[in-house]
Amino acid sequence: ETNSDCSNFRRFDRNLFSNALVYRKTFKKKARFFGANASYIKTNVVEDNDIGNIIEFYDSFGSLDSTRYVNQENINVADKDAYKFNATYNEPITKDFGASIFYNWSKREQTGVVDVVDILAQQIRTPNTQLSRNYVNTIDYNRVGMSLRYSKDGINITSGLAQQHFNINGTLKR
Repeated sequence: ETNSDCSNFRRFDRNLFSNALVYRKTFKKKARFFGANASYIKTNVVEDNDIGNIIEFYDSFGSLDSTRYVNQENINVADKDAYKFNATYNEPITKDFGASIFYNWSKREQTGVVDVVDILAQQIRTPNTQLSRNYVNTIDYNRVGMSLRYSKDGINITSGLAQQHFNINGTLKR
């Protein structure tokens, strides 16, 4: 059995920047079109947590066995940049059949710093190297494919193939 007394406080600040560009081209031939879009998103997050816990552990007889104190400041800084591009081309083959090809690309870069500080007696601040860390993550994504479509009298059937490739790279430092 345990008894806990918690005193936590959280400060959170987040900034978001986003923009997009969209292009669509139609042609004289009905149902033929080309579309493309690109976007960029940037986020910055700063989070500061003050964690104060007193946890009492009791034995099977109900007597206090031990007490654990946690008094920490946890500062997290995280930045993310995301880039995306998509393109599609649609070509009618006959009145009832059509083909589409597409390409998707994205790249996401994340960096972060987590600093954990133990606050000891008399407010002495000691870095906690076991919980503190820095990281950098990069995720690249590519996908290309095509589909064939049949559409007549309210019946729509689509079949397609695609190939995708991920490249994930990350580093973690304490």
